[in-house]
Amino acid sequence: RESAICDAVIPGQHSRQHDPCKQSFFEARPPVSSSWSNPVIVAAILTSLAILSTAPSPAAAIGTTNIFTNDYSDQAHPMCKRRIVASADGKTFDYHGTATEGGGGCSKEEIKKFGIIHESFNGNIFLESISAGDGIHEGVWERANSLATHAEQNDVDGIRWNDGSKWTV
Repeated sequence: RESAICDAVIPGQHSRQHDPCKQSFFEARPPVSSSWSNPVIVAAILTSLAILSTAPSPAAAIGTTNIFTNDYSDQAHPMCKRRIVASADGKTFDYHGTATEGGGGCSKEEIKKFGIIHESFNGNIFLESISAGDGIHEGVWERANSLATHAEQNDVDGIRWNDGSKWTV
């Protein structure tokens, strides 16, 4: 009888050869019905692949956007332009903006009265810190509602400068 042969164990003997008494993994599996014959499943798979192939990969997004690259509002200088553009490597930035001689905002009346100034400077970015190296424009990125305080303009993203002011996105 074949089962008696298969049940016999010879101590100390190990073999790497195929054991005819045991079914292979593939022989033991029941037949699988093909999912490819179901048009609904095929359409769902193809749609998923199409969506995935058009979505930008996370690797492609790295280095293309920097949190500091934005147009900002400055409560201390209403209506004045504030624009920061980070370099492609995210290590430096350029700032371009406007101000008035009177130091206030940039309304039409203030510009007419004081004249407009176009200003620019550059500096370095260190992770979520930004520095022009002038001791004035030194700040950190502050996410909305990230502080446990009631700091001014805590409810919006922006740069919190060392003087306590915040440029908001």
